[in-house]
Amino acid sequence: MMWIAAIELSNFRSYQQARLTFPRPEIGKNLVLIGAENGHGKTTLLEAIYLCLYGDDAVHHLNRAGLEMKGQDNKKINYTAYLEKALYLDARAVQPTALGLSNQSTMQLRIDICQQSTGNQKILRVKRKWAFDHNKKHLPNSEEIQAYFCENADDDGGEPLSEELFKHYLHTQAVPVDYASFFFFDGEKIVQNARASGAGKWLNDALHGLLGVTLLNKLSAQLGKYKSDLIRELAPEKLQKQLADTEAKLTDAKEKLTTYNSNLANLTEQEAQLIKRRDELTEQLGAGDIHTSKELIDQLTKIKQQQETDQEEIKKFIELLPETLLPTTRLTQLQQQLKAEANRLSYETVKGQLEPRADEFWKVFRNHENINEFLSPYMLSSAELSRIVKECWERMLLPLPEGCAETVSHNYLSAELNQRIQNEIHKLNHIQRIHSPETILSKIAEAEQNQEKLSAEIEQLKNSNNDELVEELHQINHELTQNITPQKTTAQNNSYRQNEEISSLARDLEKLQDQVVSSGPKQLRAKRAQKMESFIHALIHQLMVKKVQQLSITATRLNNEIAHDKRIGRIEVQDNGEMRLYGQNNERLQTDLSAGQMQILIMAVVAALSEITQYHAPLVIDTPLARLDKGHRQGLFHYWQGLNQQVILLSQDTEITPEIYQDLKPAINKTYLIKAESLASGGARSSAEENVYFKA
Repeated sequence: MMWIAAIELSNFRSYQQARLTFPRPEIGKNLVLIGAENGHGKTTLLEAIYLCLYGDDAVHHLNRAGLEMKGQDNKKINYTAYLEKALYLDARAVQPTALGLSNQSTMQLRIDICQQSTGNQKILRVKRKWAFDHNKKHLPNSEEIQAYFCENADDDGGEPLSEELFKHYLHTQAVPVDYASFFFFDGEKIVQNARASGAGKWLNDALHGLLGVTLLNKLSAQLGKYKSDLIRELAPEKLQKQLADTEAKLTDAKEKLTTYNSNLANLTEQEAQLIKRRDELTEQLGAGDIHTSKELIDQLTKIKQQQETDQEEIKKFIELLPETLLPTTRLTQLQQQLKAEANRLSYETVKGQLEPRADEFWKVFRNHENINEFLSPYMLSSAELSRIVKECWERMLLPLPEGCAETVSHNYLSAELNQRIQNEIHKLNHIQRIHSPETILSKIAEAEQNQEKLSAEIEQLKNSNNDELVEELHQINHELTQNITPQKTTAQNNSYRQNEEISSLARDLEKLQDQVVSSGPKQLRAKRAQKMESFIHALIHQLMVKKVQQLSITATRLNNEIAHDKRIGRIEVQDNGEMRLYGQNNERLQTDLSAGQMQILIMAVVAALSEITQYHAPLVIDTPLARLDKGHRQGLFHYWQGLNQQVILLSQDTEITPEIYQDLKPAINKTYLIKAESLASGGARSSAEENVYFKA
């Protein structure tokens, strides 16, 4: 079993001097509870763990753990700037010594990590110390690190470990830096951390690190270089040129892929930051529609314009009031009858114009030069034939076209007057059907209510800064939809195409290398290197396939144990780290999870990573419960209490309240309460009170 036995801080952040000690965790009694109000120094303890164990790697990995380190300009800071910012504000300078040492301030951290197995216990003690000049600027090359083993907490000696041995024991006795962000993290921000790097990449990196795949890839790359060098020596001149060209293209393609992936990572991080700020603004502004004063005033203007239009409709209705009292059915029948009569009169007019043409047609027909070949003069002079032709002519104009009246009752109306009456009836029907007085009056009353509501909202916004916040929210949404998302899609496509090109070039290179590797000592060594390289690739593939299956099953089980809403029925992890979520009906979820649900999901995945890799390091979680409801909190407590490892929770009083503390008390083996007092310099001095927690 491994646990953090002690943390000591000197002139670090708000701590002038503090020492916290923790007993060996027991099964069912493994929780350490450190309470502090916001800004009093609980997160500083998490920073101290990183900085003491990992030195200049700490800043990068603090960002991965959700503790983004930024300067006054809100930009990420480097190691030196971080150290200068971390120095206790009222740190006192060491007085000059006989050796001529100038006034200096020092900052120091110490961590004891204890490991016990088969009755044997040993402590890995790590100390780091930094020096600053009288202006509190970090002195270059002043960092001192001591790492050694000791038998007990009071033992302050031991043979110092070399840098190589220290890194080795970080793997076996503590937590390697690449894995740290999965054991020491901010519980609230771990979701943002996963989003910032892309959830698939985040999980893929975690698997590669915890399973040793990263080391296997490095070994494979070294073997590949060794093999390439041998083959280049053995190849004929022409083949050497082909090999060199293909290798150059492959190197260039990999560099392009690195650029594309870097761009994709930057865009993903920008997207995560914008989403984070959007969520903050949405929460700050409240639920519902969010508008600026200008937008509300525009809405008010539109309502007033619509009111004027409605008033005009009422006026028209009043002007036509006598006619509007007539039954709608009668008016419609009259309109239809007039239209049919107008169609009949139009038809009769056309017919009258065509009738004289019947005699003209008969004359032309009878005098046609070839007609005598078919009809005799007697027949052509027959009155009966003339009658038949005229009758056929009239039949062309019958029956009456559709829409014509059989009889015309209103023949006293001119065509113009007929159409005018139809138009007036149409207006009356339109007013009665679409704009009844009840509808218009109801719209006017609704508009008046909306006017009052909008006027009140505008008045309320006058004394707030919501306009600026809403405008910022609009800009963020525009930036996401118009810029970041399209650019991210393009970057993903570029990365995919570049991967395809790399695979193609790698196949081409392998074919060329196969032409060289035949016999001889060097050829045999190249063959062995090639086989070992292939073996490593196959091993990585099989390892990832096996472990992602285990991770999927374990993450599903843990999520179901912790989450109370049971929305997620199954978690499926792909070889590339992508997570797919399925409901209880085994269909893929199409809707987004809430912040709390996502936090539980990520914590379940982190726990599953620890379980399947059998890496039982201490858990140190800052703000573990901020976005979680009561059911999710109880699920997490139950899970943490069942672990055979130390769990240190850095909590505010609103997360683990005094009442919750009483429920957890049987599982707690140590508590601290962090308090801070204000200093005249504007800073604060934090202190840790042992075996105390917030009081009810």
